[in-house]
Formats: sequence, structure tokens, C-alpha cells
Amino acid sequence: MARRSPNGGYHPVVIPVVDTIDQTCQLAVGCKENIVATGTTLEYRKPNVLVVIDMVLSPDAHLPIRTTEVVYVSDGLGQHILWPEKLVSQAAVVNKVSKSVIKAFKEKLELSLDLACDRLALNGCSLFEFSEK
Repeated sequence: MARRSPNGGYHPVVIPVVDTIDQTCQLAVGCKENIVATGTTLEYRKPNVLVVIDMVLSPDAHLPIRTTEVVYVSDGLGQHILWPEKLVSQAAVVNKVSKSVIKAFKEKLELSLDLACDRLALNGCSLFEFSEK
């Protein structure tokens, strides 16, 4: 791309290329290796980081900074959450979660669903109640 200069000639226009920084992160509890969720870094608020939880790996893990409404990692899905900076790892690609982690998560989720159905059944309720008209 070129721009016409005042003297009638042309000179190149330099368009700066800005590298976009991947804000994807891994969120841990207790120690940095205990990753319980993935998220997006929004803002640094020393000594914490404001993040959005995008994917939960351990739904029953306690959040490192809890509120009265948000106690477990699963409660924070899609929420803006403060997380201790020392437990946030920037990761270029966290979509490549190992199959064993996903399998374990699915098993926990299925177990939780089965438990919820059992509790409902004990109270005489059903997840799926149909009425004929």
C-alpha cells in the first residue's frame, strides 16, 4: 500500500502488525500442577488475576477464592473469577487435554448425574415426568 506524498511522489505506508496475545490459561488449586479448569485471562489485579472459567476439569474442586454464591469450580463456569496469580499458567494451547483427563471427567460427570437421579428417586421425583392429556 502506498500513499501520495505532498511533492507528488509515493512512499510506502507502514501498517504495524500487532501480535495478539493468547489469553488462554490453565487454572490450578493448591499447586500449579493440580489443574482444575481452563479459562481466559482478563486482567491482572496483583496478587490475583481476573479470569473467566471456560472449561471445568474438576467440578467438585473448591475455588481458591470463594464467595457465598460461588464455591466450586463448576459454580464458576462462565463467570468472572479472581484467581491467585501463582496458580494461573498461561498456555498457548490448552485444547489438547489428554484423553485420560477427559475420560476421567466424563466418568465423574456420569457418576454425579447418576447420584442426582438416585436422590430424586428417593424423594419420589423424576428428571423426566410426562403427563398424558
